[in-house]
Amino acid sequence: MNRAFKFIMRISIVLLILGAIVFYAKQDIANIIKLVRMAQDVSSSLYLRGYDAEVQAQKVEGVTRNLSGLTYSDYHDSLFATVNNPPELLQLNKEGQVLDRMKIERIPDPETVEHIHGDEFYLASEREGKVYRVRLDRRAHGVKILSSISFADLAQGRNDGIEGIAWNPQREALYVAKEKRPPSITEVTMSDSNPGFQRVSGDRLKGVKDISGLAYSSASQTLLVLSDDSRVIMEMDAGYNVLDRLHLQQGWASLAHDIPQPEGIAVDKLGNIYVVSEPNLFYRFHKQVRVKG
Repeated sequence: MNRAFKFIMRISIVLLILGAIVFYAKQDIANIIKLVRMAQDVSSSLYLRGYDAEVQAQKVEGVTRNLSGLTYSDYHDSLFATVNNPPELLQLNKEGQVLDRMKIERIPDPETVEHIHGDEFYLASEREGKVYRVRLDRRAHGVKILSSISFADLAQGRNDGIEGIAWNPQREALYVAKEKRPPSITEVTMSDSNPGFQRVSGDRLKGVKDISGLAYSSASQTLLVLSDDSRVIMEMDAGYNVLDRLHLQQGWASLAHDIPQPEGIAVDKLGNIYVVSEPNLFYRFHKQVRVKG
């Protein structure tokens, strides 16, 4: 009995050691794959790999859960974020502090927000598969609905519908991201002179397991695709080719810990990148390395 017990203990210890070796080897292999992919990327002027997290896991005051979409408004020189339950639009400064709070009424499950111009924004309802154009109503501490666009095939219930939106002011194009099964990006050109529609999925988005947010950088004229499951920001050009990546895991970009559930992304006029994570966390990334030319 004693001999059998000792044998079992030895086997258990060996298995534990082997398990630890496999676990750490798997992590090393994953990191090597990331480095190989990055070596193949051709970065834009944004140069994602040169960013470091200078504000990490800062809690947004007054929010306990459901912090979701994020956008930057150059008109207000501040950020706006959505809380989808209870429905609310927050105005934040670049430190993640709340400047104002506005009620969102008659838009169920507001998942994300995107600034257009002035006091006008797009708000997306994941449950309905709709993108609403709204205007801030400061007196009523709310928003006024101006119009809406329906994406009926994206109204597939929670966690399968619209998860991110972005606005390209140069081309007057609206990007609408479906989260998963499969992830896709729908591009709608709103210009009266050159209307258009296209949807991208499959191989062009194989670098991410899902899409949790979008942001458009006017400076580099590229689209930033945020993925919760893949813990990465992927930069894409107008042809949806991958240019660069910013990994959102411990040890990358000076992050002390993985970002737990990245849900919203924005980029300001100086090129700073902001990410919000459920339940209520705020991150800011600043470019430390600059490319010449």
